[in-house]
Amino acid sequence: MILTNKFRAEYNYENIERDFDIYFVKGTTGLYNTNILDIPTAEYKALAVQHSFGKEALVLFQKGKEYNLNFSRKIKEQYPNVAVEKINVLDKAERNRVFYYNDRLLAQLLINSMKTPKGELFSYNNLTGKLYYGDSTSPIRDKSTKEIYMFRFLQISLKPGMYLTLDVKTF
Repeated sequence: MILTNKFRAEYNYENIERDFDIYFVKGTTGLYNTNILDIPTAEYKALAVQHSFGKEALVLFQKGKEYNLNFSRKIKEQYPNVAVEKINVLDKAERNRVFYYNDRLLAQLLINSMKTPKGELFSYNNLTGKLYYGDSTSPIRDKSTKEIYMFRFLQISLKPGMYLTLDVKTF
């Protein structure tokens, strides 16, 4: 892990509210053991998800898409104990409740929406609520079979206190 200087984010909340719909998903049990984050990413092509804590996640969509409401309905149908709430980014109290100190989770959610510039294989790389940034041209191949057996990624995240961390992950 590399600890860098403190990250300073400046937000234009009006532009965020204009361009995006953000949903807060909260369950009564942990979300890791379910496919709740698969629904917005796989079925509704969310721009990003952010699994913030065991029972909470955030989902980012392009503003005003018809499927945004369908996503909310489907979550509620499949998981009756899960609440889905559309966030008003212009409401400071709501931001403090959902995004925490310095709107850290808002910054992380926006960072998670970044895409790998090239390579269809990694065109969507935020499947687990974390941003993994990788180079699709350099997978690690088995020397004898030439089959891909490992990828290296850089996980980009903001830790409490707005510290940017970069961790190398292999899959």
